[in-house]
Amino acid sequence: MDSRRCRPPLRRQTLRGTLINSAGPYTVLSTDYYLEIQYTATATISINLPAISTVGNARIVVSVDSGYNAAVHNITLVRSGADKINNVSGNYIQNVSGSAIKLKSNLTTGNWEIV
Repeated sequence: MDSRRCRPPLRRQTLRGTLINSAGPYTVLSTDYYLEIQYTATATISINLPAISTVGNARIVVSVDSGYNAAVHNITLVRSGADKINNVSGNYIQNVSGSAIKLKSNLTTGNWEIV
């Protein structure tokens, strides 16, 4: 018997890159995965994360400063409601130029974990 047939199906997240090159705030869509943020060359921008209760467990969102200017024009990752980011009840400031932040939702703790 082939052991691969016994495995449960994996929950897959469709990978989709989104170019953000205009004033925000930008609200993360259910189809977003990789956020290529070029707007930092012009001004700061806020990225509104979805509520963990609506996206479920293990949802991945990657924020990338492709404008290479987050040290001057920060990217603010805005949590929803009582959600936390990296176990802090506050927003996360991405302030390193060219940086990338990968977040994973944890439904049990209501936390966007930086992974």
